[in-house]
Amino acid sequence: MESDNQLKQVDDAFLMRLADQLENEWRRLGTHLAIKKAEVDRCLADHPGNEAEAVYAMLVLWFTRTRDKGLGTQIRALAEALKKCGRKDLAAAVEERHSE
Repeated sequence: MESDNQLKQVDDAFLMRLADQLENEWRRLGTHLAIKKAEVDRCLADHPGNEAEAVYAMLVLWFTRTRDKGLGTQIRALAEALKKCGRKDLAAAVEERHSE
């Protein structure tokens, strides 16, 4: 499946670590990634009591939805959205991990 291959390039473990490090700003991140509030709420409903899993699900949703843009564009967009949320540390980690 194409989306699975794309996600493997991003590395599921890295996405989970990113999800673990996002705190209250993860909903804002979803907004900056053009994920609708209803979709964020659905991620939460699908993973009750496990916010990190909900964040991970949101990131997977976004990466799957934008896979046609290419990995480089996705990484730049994710890093920019993280910066807008005040998480320059995570933006730098994303850019460093996936630098070309």
